[in-house]
Amino acid sequence: LDYSATILKVAVGINGDCSVLNSAIPGPCEQSVDPADADLLPRLLGTKLISGYISLDGNVQETVFPTTTFTLDPKGEIFYWNGILTPGAYNVSANVTGQDVQGAEPTSVVNTDSFSVVDLTYPTITCPADITVSTENSTCQQVVTFRDPVIFDNCPSATTQQISGLPSGSSFIGTTINTFEVTDTSGNQAICSFTVTVSCPNPPPDVIPDDGAFLENGVSISWEISSPAIGSVIPVSSSNCTAPVTINALGTSPGDVAGSTYIFVVDKSGSTFGCCGAPADISGEINTFFDRMTDEVLSYSSTKNVGVVTFGTVAKIRTNTLTSDAAQIKNAYRSVGDSARTCCFCGLDAAHTILNNNPATRGTQVTIIFLGDGICNEPENGDPNQESMDSAMALKSQYGATIYKVAVGGISCSALDPAIDGPCIEEQDPATMDLGRILGTKLISGEVSVGGISQTTDFPLMFPEFTPFAKVNTFSWTGSLGEGTYDVSATLLGQAVLASAPTAATDTVTSLITVVDQTLPTITCPDDISVTASTGFSFCQQVVFFSPPSGIKNCGSTTTEQVSGLGNGSLYPAGTTTNVYVTTDLYGNSASCSFDVIVSCSLPPPTDINNDQGFFANGNSLKSAIAFPSSVINLPAGACEAPVSIQALAFSPGDAPGSTVVFVVDKSSSTFGEGQGNPVDLSDEINAFFDELTDTYLSYGSTLNMGVVTYGTTGDIRTSLLTSDAQQIKQSYGLIGDSGRTCCACGFLKRKQ
Repeated sequence: LDYSATILKVAVGINGDCSVLNSAIPGPCEQSVDPADADLLPRLLGTKLISGYISLDGNVQETVFPTTTFTLDPKGEIFYWNGILTPGAYNVSANVTGQDVQGAEPTSVVNTDSFSVVDLTYPTITCPADITVSTENSTCQQVVTFRDPVIFDNCPSATTQQISGLPSGSSFIGTTINTFEVTDTSGNQAICSFTVTVSCPNPPPDVIPDDGAFLENGVSISWEISSPAIGSVIPVSSSNCTAPVTINALGTSPGDVAGSTYIFVVDKSGSTFGCCGAPADISGEINTFFDRMTDEVLSYSSTKNVGVVTFGTVAKIRTNTLTSDAAQIKNAYRSVGDSARTCCFCGLDAAHTILNNNPATRGTQVTIIFLGDGICNEPENGDPNQESMDSAMALKSQYGATIYKVAVGGISCSALDPAIDGPCIEEQDPATMDLGRILGTKLISGEVSVGGISQTTDFPLMFPEFTPFAKVNTFSWTGSLGEGTYDVSATLLGQAVLASAPTAATDTVTSLITVVDQTLPTITCPDDISVTASTGFSFCQQVVFFSPPSGIKNCGSTTTEQVSGLGNGSLYPAGTTTNVYVTTDLYGNSASCSFDVIVSCSLPPPTDINNDQGFFANGNSLKSAIAFPSSVINLPAGACEAPVSIQALAFSPGDAPGSTVVFVVDKSSSTFGEGQGNPVDLSDEINAFFDELTDTYLSYGSTLNMGVVTYGTTGDIRTSLLTSDAQQIKQSYGLIGDSGRTCCACGFLKRKQ
C-alpha cells in the first residue's frame, strides 16, 4: 500500500509449493525444485510486444507485432504512419501495448510530440511597371488606376497587402512609391514596388483667383496666386531638409470680383437745355459724358450692371431693371427733354426705388453718379437741400452707397454739397472730362505671409497716380520651408481717387503647397550570421542575438518593422532563416534589407523525442518513442505537399531508469537442508538464481537500483543503501549462513525499511 509494490513469489526445493506461500503472501508465484532451472527466469521476467499505433491529428494507423510468446530477451519493433501532408503544424502520438508474463492485463504507454511541415519556397510578386502621366489641371493631381501585382506561389492562399503608397483609383500628386507585400501560409514573404509620377508640364497661369475688395468708386481690386499651383508638392533638399520656395501673386485693378452696380442720376431740368438763366444747352455734352462712363464701367469685369434715373421737376426711372446692355443704358438718358425745375431728392429717391425693385440683380457694391447742372430748387415751398440730404442718407444707410457728384456747366460743387454729401467734381464741359477723376484707382502694395513670416512689396508710383485703366502688379514671397503643408495669406492694398484711406483685400489659400522629403530612407542589416547549435537544445535549435536594423532618413523619422523571419533573441531552427526588414518614412517611401541566420549542428539531433515509458508488474518496462520526424519537415522546392513517414519505436525493456528491485532471500535452516521442510541444501542454487536475476535486472536500462534483505528467525537488511553495484548486491546474500526458523514477515518488514 505504501509503495504500490508488486510481490513476485518463488517457491523452490522438493517441498517448494506456491500454495504454501500464497496462504501467507498475496501475488503471483512461480515454483521450481531447482532454483537454478533455466526456465524459471523467463517465467518471472518474460514480456512481449503486442501492437503499436500512430495517431496524426486523429488519423490512426495501427501495426500488430508478430511476437506471440513471452521471452526474456530485449525486444523492439518499428511501426509507421504514412501519408501526404501540406504545410502546417501537426500533433502526433505513438501508443504501444505490451504485456509481461505475470500481468493479467496488457500495459500501454503513449508518446506525444508535434512537428511542422514548412514551405521554404518564397512566393514571387511582380508589380506593374513605373507609371508616368501628365495632367494640365490646375491642381496637378490625376486619378491613376493600375492592375494588381501578379502573385505566384507553390501553395495557394498567399495574401497580398499594400504597405505604402496609394491604392489604385486614388488621386496622385508628384511621385508616389507604391509597395506591395505577399505572405504565404508558412510566413514566407516577398515585396515589390513601383512609382506613380504625375507631371504638370504647363500649369495654367493665374490658377487661384482668390479674394478682392471694392473701392469706394465701385472699382474692385483683387489678387491671385500665379505660382505654384494649389496642392503643389515641393521636395526638400537632401542636405538641409528644407526646400527653397517662391510664391508669386498678381494684384489687379479693376479686379475680377464681379458685384458692382452703378446708378446714373442725370439732371434733365430746364438748365440742362439753357433755360432759366443757364448759359448754354449742354444736354449733348452730358449724353457724351454718360456714353463714355457707360463704356468704361462695362469694360470692368467687376461691374455687374447699371441703372438710369433722370430728374427735373420730377424723377423718372429710365431702366426698370438693372442691365449691362450698353445700348439700352445709353438710350435711357438720351431721349429726355426739358423738365423745368431741379428736384435733386426726387432723383435720389428714384435711385432708391430702382435698387429696391431689383434685389436679385443688384450688386454688393452700389455707386451713384449724380450729375447736376443747376441748383436743387424743388420742392418750391420746402427745403430742397434737406430733402436731398435725407434721400442721400437713406441710400447710404440701406445699401452702403457712395455718391459721387459731378457739377457741370455753370454750376459749382458749392451748390450741390449742401444738398448731397459726398465727393464732388466740377467740370465745365462734361464731354471731355477725365473719367479718372471719378474712376481712377492705384495699387499701393502686396503682402504674402507663409508660416508666420510676411514679406511686403511696395508698388512703384505711376503718373498720373490714379487712372481708370487696368493695372497689374506682382508681389512675391521667397524663403526656405521645412516639411509640412502650408497655408498662404495675401493682402493687396489699393485706393480710389477720391477716397480718404486705402482699402485692403485679404484672404488665405489653404494647403497651397506641401513640402515633402522624397529621398528614400536607407536601412542596413547585419551580416549573415552562422552559429553551431548547443547540444542542450533539442532538434538542433539555437537562440541567436543580433542588433535589429533601423532606418536612416535625412529628414524626419522612419518606422522599421520585420516582415519575415524570426526576431532578435528567438530560438532559430536548423538550416537557413532569412530575416527581412522594411523601413518606411512619413510619406510612404520605403527601403528594405535582409540577412540570413544559418544554424548548423555539432551533433545530430537525438532520435528519441519526448519518450514515454511504463513498467510491468515484474519490474520490466515498456517504452514508446517517436524516432522521426524531428520538429520540422521542409517541403521540396516548389512543392506544396510532401510524402511523410512517421516512425515510432516500441521496445522492452525501456531505457529510462525508474525501477527499484528488492530481493527478499530465505536464509532459514530449510535453505541448508536442516529442520522442517527441504531436506536438501539449496543455498548455492539460490545464490546462483539471484546472481542471474541480478545480472538480468541490471542489464535493463529501466532498472534504477536494487536492495537485498535476508531473513530466517529474523530479518536483516544486507544493503543499507539501494545500489546498482552488481558485486555489492551479490555479496550481500552470498555469505549468509543458517538462521533458524522462517520469519517471512521479518523479511518484508526489512524490505520496507
